[in-house]
Amino acid sequence: MKGYREIRDLGPAQYGRIVLSEHKASQTKVVIKKLGLSCVRRKVCLNGNKSPEDNINGAKLLGALAAAGDHPNVVTLREVITHEKEDLFAVVLDYYEQGDMYAKIKRGRINEIQARKAFYQMLSGLQHCHSHGLGHLDVSLENFLIDANGDLCLSDFGLCVDKDVMTTNMRVGKDLYAAPECHNMDKPFNAFIADAWSAGVCLFMCLTGTPPVHCAKQNDRCFGAIASGKLRKLVKSWNMDSYFSEQSIDLVSGLLTADPSKRLKLSEALEHPWLASERKRSAEIRPETPSRLHSSGTVDTRRNPQITTDDEGTESQESIEEEAITAKISAAAAASNEHKGLRKKRKRSA
Repeated sequence: MKGYREIRDLGPAQYGRIVLSEHKASQTKVVIKKLGLSCVRRKVCLNGNKSPEDNINGAKLLGALAAAGDHPNVVTLREVITHEKEDLFAVVLDYYEQGDMYAKIKRGRINEIQARKAFYQMLSGLQHCHSHGLGHLDVSLENFLIDANGDLCLSDFGLCVDKDVMTTNMRVGKDLYAAPECHNMDKPFNAFIADAWSAGVCLFMCLTGTPPVHCAKQNDRCFGAIASGKLRKLVKSWNMDSYFSEQSIDLVSGLLTADPSKRLKLSEALEHPWLASERKRSAEIRPETPSRLHSSGTVDTRRNPQITTDDEGTESQESIEEEAITAKISAAAAASNEHKGLRKKRKRSA
């Protein structure tokens, strides 16, 4: 890929591989998801299995978020590159050198002070998506990356949807985090409310180092206890009640409510008393971010971000549409990167 130098492989991806690279001009480390374009289009993994993950749609929606206004707790998209002849669909992201929250929690649970800060950032990034009409549907500790300052950024938008009420038979993310209603293929569910359950699982794992359930189905004994309102008794039986304050267990209980109509919404969780100190701290350091939109509401494409496409020969209609999406995403990402850098400088000075 022009403009980038590969450093080393970070691991496999469903449709390709993830590579730590260097942007040559700026000598900045980035992560590039190098995926097979044909695999991405057909949603077929390298091993031949079908996947619900839609990376083209995910990149488009992440680009739309960047166009609407960047957020400190959402992953930074730098560029999207497509090449027909090389069968390449590449997504260039910031490099989050401290890994993800799951890897951190595997080394040991964190205390309430640390969990409060982390969880507020999780909710803030997720609520930013919801406020722009996007349900994530793959909320997990694995998908919260940690930047150089120790702040969290929501990533992996391959299952993201631009509506709240989902149709039946919609595949979601990992069983460990999926809300109980997501396992019922016969009924539609609300993606925003489902994300709230997943957030509750993340908080529980931060505080205890272990998941509350293996799968939120009736045949899971732990889920049965939670569904019947016995989360506190379950925690006590695991000798983990000392890990929670009264406020933190109240917040977890509100999010891990089996009935989606009674579950805490993200907006309600953000206003919970347990997060009061983080709300105050966030309000003190959050700078105003200039808009990345013209008054017409369209993405500013005059910044000329680098866009690499295979422009030789006759392009298919599918390729032309993807190139248009790539241009819009990259323009929004370039503007987002510029303002995110400005915001980080202000944050450090604060």
